[in-house]
This record gives sequence, C-alpha cells and structure tokens, in this order.
Amino acid sequence: MSEVLPKVLLGLGNPGRRYERTRHNTGFWVLDSLAHRWDFPFFLDEDTYLQSSGQWQGKNIHLVKPHAYMNNSGLALIDFKREQSFEIEDLLVIYDDLDLPLGTIRLRPSGSSGGHKGVASVIVALESQPFARMRIGIGAESEKVDATSHVLSEFSGEEEDRLLDQFPRIIEAVECFCLKGVKEAMNLFN
Repeated sequence: MSEVLPKVLLGLGNPGRRYERTRHNTGFWVLDSLAHRWDFPFFLDEDTYLQSSGQWQGKNIHLVKPHAYMNNSGLALIDFKREQSFEIEDLLVIYDDLDLPLGTIRLRPSGSSGGHKGVASVIVALESQPFARMRIGIGAESEKVDATSHVLSEFSGEEEDRLLDQFPRIIEAVECFCLKGVKEAMNLFN
C-alpha cells in the first residue's frame, strides 16, 4: 500500500525574510534545491504550510515547509495529513543539527528530538517517534556558543560555501530515501 502513497519531505525552518538565510532554515534550503532539481512548481501557500508537489522517478512526492515557527512545525504536518494520506515510513523530516560538523548528514529511522524543538513538535503531532529524519550539521565552532543565537544567525560566506559544497551529497541521500528507503540511505550516506 505504501508504494502507491506519496513520499513526504518535511523541511524544517522559520518563515519570513528575517530567517531566510539563517542556519535554522537548512531544511528549507534542501527543499528549495530539490524543487529546482526536479523541476517542481513554485511552493503554494496552503495556510499553515507551503507545498510543492510532483513526480520524480515515478514517485509522487510532496515537499512541505511549515508556515509556523520552528517550535510549532508539527501543526503544519497535522493540517497536511488532513489533506493528504501518506504512510509514516514515507515521511522524511529534514532539519539542522547544531551538534554535527558543518555539512555532515545523519539519517535515522527514528529517535528522540535530541533537543530540537521542531522535531519535538513533529513527534507530538504524529504521536510517534518512528519516522525517518535527516540531520544536517550546522555545527558551532565552540561548545560555549549560545544555541539559540547560533541557529538564528546567518552562515558566514565561507561557511555557506562549505555547506553548499555538500548539497550534491545531501540531495543524493534524499533521492536514495525516496527510491530505496531510509535503511539503504543510512548505509550509503551515514
């Protein structure tokens, strides 16, 4: 049954121009890159989320960006789920991770929020922890950095270049998830 239902890629970030270039919006950046690569239409405003949908490699795929701030990301998923049926195993949540080195990716089939408030909101919305996630490192250079300030700051030019250099690998990992599932993507990209 999961084969006929779509893949859902939920990128986490904060809405609005103020946060557009911040580290916390790395999940949004990935979805923008995918939409461009797959020639999907512009993201449409669906009240609590932005959505771009299309087909890639014979798979129906929805790219979803919550319209709410990070702490309320799960609300968008609740609304999306009312409109579109999908299996939890076909969901991939893509988000930034302060504890990983810049540009590093880690895929997992489940787990806790790890202190990420956006992921915590998704767990509450789904009433479940077993959903695939991709963490993308935005690592702080020092352990003494204030987490909130760091995630809401913009990348330096050099940091942004280093992160974008990793995007081909990040995109390839997402595509692997869409075609072969999280376990295969973990084996190849972790």
